[in-house]
Amino acid sequence: MLFCVKTPINKLYVFGMALLLAATLAGCGGGGMAKTPTPTPAEQCKAAGNVYVDGKCITPAKHAFNMCIAGGGRDNGDGTCTSAADLAAVAAATKAAKTKEKAIAAEAAQLGTSASPDAGLGGGGGVDADNNAVPAVTTYSMTIKRDRTGTTVKIADTALAGDDDPKFMQTMDLGGGRTMHTRAMKADDDGNVEEEVVIVGTDIEAPTAVAFAKFKNAAGTATQALDVTTDTTNDDPAVTNEALDVSAAITAVAGRLSNVMAAGFSASGSGAQSYASDDTSTDKDEAFETAGTYNGAPGTYRCNGASDCTVTYDADGKITAIGSDWIFTPDAGAMSDQPDYDYYHYGFWLKKTTDEDGAVTYDEIETFAGSSVDASGSTSAVLGKATYEGGAVGVYVHKTFK
Repeated sequence: MLFCVKTPINKLYVFGMALLLAATLAGCGGGGMAKTPTPTPAEQCKAAGNVYVDGKCITPAKHAFNMCIAGGGRDNGDGTCTSAADLAAVAAATKAAKTKEKAIAAEAAQLGTSASPDAGLGGGGGVDADNNAVPAVTTYSMTIKRDRTGTTVKIADTALAGDDDPKFMQTMDLGGGRTMHTRAMKADDDGNVEEEVVIVGTDIEAPTAVAFAKFKNAAGTATQALDVTTDTTNDDPAVTNEALDVSAAITAVAGRLSNVMAAGFSASGSGAQSYASDDTSTDKDEAFETAGTYNGAPGTYRCNGASDCTVTYDADGKITAIGSDWIFTPDAGAMSDQPDYDYYHYGFWLKKTTDEDGAVTYDEIETFAGSSVDASGSTSAVLGKATYEGGAVGVYVHKTFK
């Protein structure tokens, strides 16, 4: 039962009771201001941007240094640390540099004489970096060609000519007539991979267009002279000495078969195909003719003999032989590209081995230089000083200290 009693209360007493009630409620969580907890040392360290490790607050740089040392790194004495990985990389690079330096020294010591020849591509033929005799390698060859699209350098090795054998590939154009070529062998049983690197420089120039009949081979012989007397029945104007005996030109100069190109020469299978000649007993000209090019010059191919002419193809439809009595009449003003036959080349070949752990060893370095024109005469009476002006390539040793 609730009683309500009217009793006069002192105002000062009421105010004191109110304060007591507020204090009691605050202590019980029933209102008032909550206290903020004091941050722990770890929290204070992190808030300052540092790292709290083993009860100590240290800077990130000091933490990185400590971790580096704990991981086998080197104290450089100036507050910095070189990691174990960097130390291993420097050691490997230093070892590789030493083997390259040794190979360079061995090459520099070679005099290029018959007793110790400059081996060039493939190495051998002298002594290695340990002064051991090495047999000469004669299976390597290099060809250099240039057309209007650029220079092509091909390096071949007859000892590894199979379809599945590794081949030299151009991996970089260094500019200035210099290119890089590499070949990597398959890993051996120990995981070692042998790689060859060749840098080739040359001053070969782009071909120049010349009149068809003025084209010459490397020996200076005009191989496209128009000196064949043809059947002038259907010619306008009727003249002689106007065509090239294609059969004779191909027979006389190796490699000229690739000059023959014509859409009319095609085959569905391998073997020799026949093409009609002119039957002189009729008024009609039955001789087979087809438009095409010879050594890039446009013109017309004609079976000009008294009997049918033949062209032989392989299974891919490529011409492998051309019979007699074929002639090629170039169009008026036809031109052929005259290659640059007089050029030099130079460079170096090196062999290196990478083991299964990635460590590199340079096994051999050889330099080479040559000319497309064979040397002639004797140099015994030559006096004075020789000079050279042009491009160059070389091998150097880069040592790393870290």
